[in-house]
Formats: sequence, C-alpha cells, structure tokens
Amino acid sequence: MTEVGVVEMTEVGVVEMTGSVPSTSIDFLQRMLSTINSYFGQMTYANTYRLRKHTYHKELGPLKRFFLSAKDRYSHLTIRKT
Repeated sequence: MTEVGVVEMTEVGVVEMTGSVPSTSIDFLQRMLSTINSYFGQMTYANTYRLRKHTYHKELGPLKRFFLSAKDRYSHLTIRKT
C-alpha cells in the first residue's frame, strides 16, 4: 500500500508532497485540469453521468487529492484549496 502524503502550498505556488507523488506546480495542475475538464465537458453532451462519476471516484487515483468535483453532476472539476 502506498503512503498518502501531506500537501502544503509554498509561497512560490508549488505543492510539496511527502509520499509517492512528486512535487507539482500550480501551472502543471491547471494544465491537467484543462485537459480533464475538456473531456468532462464533452461527456456532458451524452448520457454519461455514471461514467463521469466513475472517472472521478475510481480512475483519477492519486490525482483526486488535487481536484474536487465542482458540482454534484460531475460536469467539471476545480483545483482543491489547501
């Protein structure tokens, strides 16, 4: 079982984590968020609520600790505040 790290924001906007996930910059998180939200946005045009919910809860893996579902319909994600 992998160890879950502790997330801390630094003054320069870098998320530092202890554990299995390397340090991640806010810019990189925003680029990932744009890509993920693009897919979620395309999926909202079809009947894919269960697919979006499954993707958020099961497929994001360790990335889930960086993102929150902005609405209960899983239409898009936001960056989690620390």
